[in-house]
Amino acid sequence: MIKKFSVIVLVILMIFNLAACSQGNKDIDNNKKDVEEIKEKDITLYFADDKLMNLVAEKIKVQIDQEPLEEIILTKLKQGPKNEKLRRTIAPHIQILGVEVVDSIAKVNISSSGLHGGSTEEVFFIASIVKSLTELDYIDKVQFLVDGKKVESLMGHIYAKEPFTRESVENIIS
Repeated sequence: MIKKFSVIVLVILMIFNLAACSQGNKDIDNNKKDVEEIKEKDITLYFADDKLMNLVAEKIKVQIDQEPLEEIILTKLKQGPKNEKLRRTIAPHIQILGVEVVDSIAKVNISSSGLHGGSTEEVFFIASIVKSLTELDYIDKVQFLVDGKKVESLMGHIYAKEPFTRESVENIIS
């Protein structure tokens, strides 16, 4: 009787052990999927040419993980171009507080602290952000906010109360 009971307990323990092992394998498979979900994506950023006359596209690969793509774009714009012949369009002293997409409009929030520059700097700042973000198929316009509020102008030269489109920034560059 004791032998029979021991065998039954042993069989039950083996079944639980096998079930636990197979669950462990599922966890390993799920971890593999999480690692595989970090993907690379080609994005297009726009920087000023060396004469500050035009915007030039620069394609780069980025890793997509938890951060939204529009935030990655703004971070990469702020870091500046890889191509040494191109010029950065977001000065190091300008702080971007965040970006939120609502109804195909990217709302880019900028700190008022350090937000200054000439008309050329303002044109390329606005145009590079608008053209880079509107490369994404789910963004049609970009609204700039300063400390969370709409303002007449970012640096005092260009009217910025309404959202910008790709076409409208082409007009201010010309």
